[in-house]
Amino acid sequence: MKDGHELRQGRALPDAVAGNGHAQATPARAFGLAAWLASRRRSDLIELHRFWGGKLCDAPSGDDEELRARIQRWMADPARVEERVGALGRRLASVVDSLVLAPRYQKNWAELSGSPGLGTLSPYELEACVTALARRGLVVEGGDRRFESFGARVLGLPLELGDGLLRRRRLGQGGLFAILSLHGHLEQLYAHAERSTPRRQRELYKMYAQETACAARIERLPEGLQTLVEKAILEFGGILPKGLFERTESKALHWNARRWRLILEQSLVGTVRELDLARHGIALQDETLVVFNEVALAWLRRVAVPSDPDQPHEELSAGIDLCSNISRFLTYLSENGVRFTVRGEIFKTTEKRILQELIPNPGRELSREAVLDYIYDFTRTAHLIESTGERTFAMSSEGRVWEQKDLEQKLRALLEFSI
Repeated sequence: MKDGHELRQGRALPDAVAGNGHAQATPARAFGLAAWLASRRRSDLIELHRFWGGKLCDAPSGDDEELRARIQRWMADPARVEERVGALGRRLASVVDSLVLAPRYQKNWAELSGSPGLGTLSPYELEACVTALARRGLVVEGGDRRFESFGARVLGLPLELGDGLLRRRRLGQGGLFAILSLHGHLEQLYAHAERSTPRRQRELYKMYAQETACAARIERLPEGLQTLVEKAILEFGGILPKGLFERTESKALHWNARRWRLILEQSLVGTVRELDLARHGIALQDETLVVFNEVALAWLRRVAVPSDPDQPHEELSAGIDLCSNISRFLTYLSENGVRFTVRGEIFKTTEKRILQELIPNPGRELSREAVLDYIYDFTRTAHLIESTGERTFAMSSEGRVWEQKDLEQKLRALLEFSI
């Protein structure tokens, strides 16, 4: 630090020396925001006030204690912290990103300089980043630099600032999963609970995701909201945007996002959120009532259509040898004259000979005849084979390069054809 205002709290204790001969910093306590602000001079407070208050903020007023209290409120506001960090340059943001994932939001100089995104910086460049962040109160440094104390300089985020930023980022990481599914909602809900463990979260999810429990929670909803939730499940798959609600719902029920979200989330049935699916290729950007996926399926299975509503008429599998069988089919065509009928079908006797060349599909999968029909349709559609003037099939130029393609390219072509 160049400004000489190091934090006098949170000294680290000595730790064992690692195998590489460098001492690893293990701070005894996190950096407290109040203690750090107490050591700031008036000029520092004015600069902090300007940064954390924003462009439209009034000029700093009041004595030093009033300024410290105001700045502390701003720095403890997770939304404001996220906004300020987001406005930083790439290098400065990389320093903050590295520290926010560290224990107690602290790293020693060697750990920080070796972090992803910072390893290419020279010591002078990294020092400039740390100094710029320190002026804004985003990074503070342990006051005792003696090697006997902890072996290296210790840099970190103020505890309140780190907690708020981490909470905001975890909230954002939930994304669609936390909005659309009960599993994601519970993970987000209990992410910061002190006594929550992964095992406890799994037990809660298993309990709340049971069909009887999901259906019972819907039945306990207030009458008007229950009817709306049922309609959202049966007619819209559990996703009802406000715009669609206003076009289809009678005037007897008015959109009440705040009340519905409170009831639905407390009941673990769903939520009401601003949903933007444009980046996923779906033209939806609206406030939306969402019934959690597990709850919607439970209601369909247990109440709406108890006889398994989404059971496919038939399930078939081509097996993992489909790509190999296509190659065998093409090889047979290139080595043998395969004739076809006036209707464009392979003669039955020829089909039987080809089937003997294919890898069999054991188990509950497609029959060998069905596999050949699928391969024939695919190779014709993908132009891997072409008909000749003698009413026979020949391998096309596309068919000759089929073997040169990697497995991912082949599977992508098969998937597109199947869809």
